[in-house]
Amino acid sequence: MGLTGPQAQAFIKALVDRYTKRLDELDLLLRGLDKTLDEFRSATALPLGIIATVVDEADREGWLRDLYRVALAEVPALGVVGAELGWESAVAVVPPAALPVYDPASILGFDLVPLEQEFLRVRVKAASRLVGFAVTYGEDPFLRFFCERLQALLKRESTHVQERLALGGRFGASAQVNRVKSYEPMLGYKNLVCPVTAEDATAAELEGFWQGVRATFADPAKDLVMLFTVLPSTTTPEGVAMLPEPVFTGVDIGDWTTRVATDRGWDPLEGYQWGDFIKKRAGAEGRLDIRMVYDYLQMTMPFATFGDLQAEIEKWRSYAVPASG
Repeated sequence: MGLTGPQAQAFIKALVDRYTKRLDELDLLLRGLDKTLDEFRSATALPLGIIATVVDEADREGWLRDLYRVALAEVPALGVVGAELGWESAVAVVPPAALPVYDPASILGFDLVPLEQEFLRVRVKAASRLVGFAVTYGEDPFLRFFCERLQALLKRESTHVQERLALGGRFGASAQVNRVKSYEPMLGYKNLVCPVTAEDATAAELEGFWQGVRATFADPAKDLVMLFTVLPSTTTPEGVAMLPEPVFTGVDIGDWTTRVATDRGWDPLEGYQWGDFIKKRAGAEGRLDIRMVYDYLQMTMPFATFGDLQAEIEKWRSYAVPASG
């Protein structure tokens, strides 16, 4: 189904408004569709021209709906075009009380982009669809959000995130390799992301587990991503890429809350106040506690109006913040 002129203009404008200064993020979305932004740069180097070419090619080649699906969470304005095409309800006309809960995994790009870029770089160069990665930050909120983001990059509807495995101590390598072997039937039709807590594993246990998985799945039919959480001092086995630690600042949080607030139709100042609250609750001695940042983002995301959020913030402010040190 081809777009009409007005539909194409609306689709392009929505992407331009979101990605003109964030082409790297658009590139990540396209890589989730097995494409890259470089494929569309030949005609022009200007962001508007590149984005227009992406939309035109997607419409002509029949993958526009896939582009719409992966971009909608970060570009709610696309919902208007989707509604006209019968794809989705128009976000813009949904009553405030029924606004969707934003998915932090798909919107929180400011701290995950370097990790995603390294993931995609290694995956593209890998000789097999089995790939291994390690992160040195294993707090549950971060790991859960990152696994969901990997799920989106690998195409969410055809990718499953497995329950986290433990490795080390009483959770020996052989037994856990057998657990992974049990995933084989599902791997015939689903990509799998398998988080593994390995902070307590010895180098020999980590090596034995990885080699056991490689021997079992030398050339899987679908993507099998093993994601290990390890100590900073850990030497990872050959074939397991260390991902950069997530790093962000208070400026990043303020930028994100202001952007999401604007997308929701709130005053940008309300977004700033939201971000300021998170920074104060999650900061100590000039540093941001990553776990607390994710916890507060998760707790504050569901509120459809700033009034509701502000009422809840006042309750939280009534509790004393423990002094540091």
